[in-house]
Amino acid sequence: MMDNNYMRQVEIFEIRSEDTETYRQLRLEMIRQFPLSYGVDLDELEQRSFEWFENDVSKILHNPDANRFFARAGELMVGMVGVIVYRNNYTVSEIGSMYVRENFHGHGVGGRLLERAVDFSKQRGALSTSLWVHENNRAAIQFYETHGFHVCDPVVIKKRFDDNGVEFKMDKVIVE
Repeated sequence: MMDNNYMRQVEIFEIRSEDTETYRQLRLEMIRQFPLSYGVDLDELEQRSFEWFENDVSKILHNPDANRFFARAGELMVGMVGVIVYRNNYTVSEIGSMYVRENFHGHGVGGRLLERAVDFSKQRGALSTSLWVHENNRAAIQFYETHGFHVCDPVVIKKRFDDNGVEFKMDKVIVE
């Protein structure tokens, strides 16, 4: 059990170029633990070079409407979330790759990461934000509902691997 002082020391910060290896490790870890939840093939991701991840981080850093936030407790990276703002007829955002290491669940880390992604979206003029959750990820659905997201119509998805499943799109109005 973690004490509250330790959890208060969890820092949420924006991705930096020197975080590439941490980003790679967390992406691989989350896909290994939850292969159906992220729509990415683990074997394919493991084959990608470090340079591929550097390029991905560079794209994030050079796009003012995209970001990835990390949660760090001391020297340990304990979670991350990505967000991108889309500007079409109206401005919306999409949150993705939300991940918190299991032993940090229930301590507010996920909520702080999600809040940071929503704040980023608001700062860039998004009216609403959305995310996708696999039907079997009941804990995540409940977490997002607790944070004001609502389930939209389910969508049948065809993944790049054996599971054909259903994902729920969840939306939240962030500017009223």
